Order: sequence, then structure tokens, then C-alpha cells
Amino acid sequence: MQTRLVRKGRIKLGGRWWRPSEQHLGYDGRLDGHRFVFHQYPSSAGPLVCLWGTEAQAQGDDQAYGPELVDGAFPWYWWHPEKEAQ
Repeated sequence: MQTRLVRKGRIKLGGRWWRPSEQHLGYDGRLDGHRFVFHQYPSSAGPLVCLWGTEAQAQGDDQAYGPELVDGAFPWYWWHPEKEAQ
């Protein structure tokens, strides 16, 4: 797991830029400027990235939720790579 700062709705992980999935809720910028822990899973379709939690949660504070929690859910759990042309 790696800690990353969200900037302009994206992170850089493994040499690639990633954006949150907007399947459940359109991204509105609320994660920008916050540090989160991300995990990268290998898969046959390519790597998958998820938002694991806040930096404080990774250090042991189980109650340290941040703006990633919306109405009791994590709408931006999965992140997808940006297109190479961007």
C-alpha cells in the first residue's frame, strides 16, 4: 500500500496517472489536497487500484474517516488509469 496526495482528481501510482471511478457518484473534487492510502492489485486485465483509507487509518486510527466517506459509502473506491494521450 502506498500513500498518495490527490491533486486535481488524480494520483500517480506505478508511473501512471489514475482517476476515481464515477460509476456511483460523479467526482466533485472533495478528495483534492488530501492524502490517502491506495492499494494496487494485479489482474489479468491489468492493474486495479483502490482507495484503502486515510493516512491516519493506515497509522492505526480506525475512526479517522475523511471526505472519501459519503453517506456511509466509498463512491470512489476503484480508480482507473488515465488514457495515455492525456
